[in-house]
Amino acid sequence: MRVSQESPDYQAARFLLGRVLLQLNDPHTSVRIFQALIGHSPETETYRLALCMALLKTGDAEAALQACYDLVRVRPECWKAWNSIADITPDEAARLDALQSSLDILSQLCAIPSPSQSLLRACFEAQLNLRQADRALDFARTRYEQFQDPCLAHDLCARAAYFGGRFALAFHDKIRSLLTLRPKHVCHGQTDRQRLSEGQAGPAIHRICTLLRQAGLVPVPLAGTLLGLYRDRRLLKTDRDVDIGILGLDTTDTDMVDIVRKAPELLLNRYARPGDRYLPLTVNGTSIDLFRMDPCGKDLVFGFSNQPGDIEWRLSKPASHPAEASGLARLSPADAGIWVRQLYGPGWKVPDPYFSSVVHSPALWNTSPHVRAYYAVHRARMALRQGQVRKARAILDRSPIPVPLSGCECPQLWSEPDADI
Repeated sequence: MRVSQESPDYQAARFLLGRVLLQLNDPHTSVRIFQALIGHSPETETYRLALCMALLKTGDAEAALQACYDLVRVRPECWKAWNSIADITPDEAARLDALQSSLDILSQLCAIPSPSQSLLRACFEAQLNLRQADRALDFARTRYEQFQDPCLAHDLCARAAYFGGRFALAFHDKIRSLLTLRPKHVCHGQTDRQRLSEGQAGPAIHRICTLLRQAGLVPVPLAGTLLGLYRDRRLLKTDRDVDIGILGLDTTDTDMVDIVRKAPELLLNRYARPGDRYLPLTVNGTSIDLFRMDPCGKDLVFGFSNQPGDIEWRLSKPASHPAEASGLARLSPADAGIWVRQLYGPGWKVPDPYFSSVVHSPALWNTSPHVRAYYAVHRARMALRQGQVRKARAILDRSPIPVPLSGCECPQLWSEPDADI
């Protein structure tokens, strides 16, 4: 603060101050700082992107969207601005146009002889955001050498193959991304996503549930969220997201995507589309997974996509209607107990640090063994990158398809002592 007051014209210090104030939840002051900076340097991309973010945090989505369009007029090559437009706009057609504009720019930037790895990754993600999985897979394969990291290149190939429904191919590429892990990929004691904060998750759950109830839908706890509330009377300490099932979508024309767009503070995944049965989003820093629960005879089914063989679970329909509440609906103790046993099996009372509902939940239904094995490798890879060797081995042991480690490029990674996380 002192540096900024003593040198008010020093733009770097003023920019840093604006970002700090934004983190301290003072977006209005940040807006004024960023606007002043733009007055001094109107073509600086970082100032205008920061202004978009600050305006959005004030709740003025319309002004934030206009700031993004102002930026692309000043800097037409700014693909990040088009991504921000896609994040903010309430119009689906405008959202898809913005994602296409971002991809067009990135494709041109990657046409140079030696594009940076960050640009290559952004271009790959842009193709997935537009659901061009085959194109993304071809991009990752043909640019393999340019990524300069076989582990990353194989992981991107695996993701593209998975999104394209080529699950056996995705599984084999995922194995290669595991076997090519090197010490530089391991960050002992660090995780890819932060664990849930009870104080932060509570308001986030209340916000999304309020929107769902206003649309006439019933939100119910699922997976780890249900297990924590039923067994421990609180969210699981080890969980990194909130799982919510939505009842009632089969009797209405309302779509989850349309509901999310009503609130500017909700960040929609760029891959998401109306009609999706699974919707990951971020609410004020808390990750929330929404699942559409569809009737199937006497049961309810929910999963990741409509791709045959993709992750899908089946649960019994509740015997009684979930009780009304301001937040998550309360299942009856009997219904909650049935769901927990169906999801986690008879050992649900004992915490299992190696359990993965996408690998070996008893509730999995019509799911390809290659998909379950893909996630076993994915979760093991995450654990190994965090220095959790024991967990990585335990998860692989539960894969429905054996995962050979004989071709591992760095066998010492599997002999390191476990990190204390």
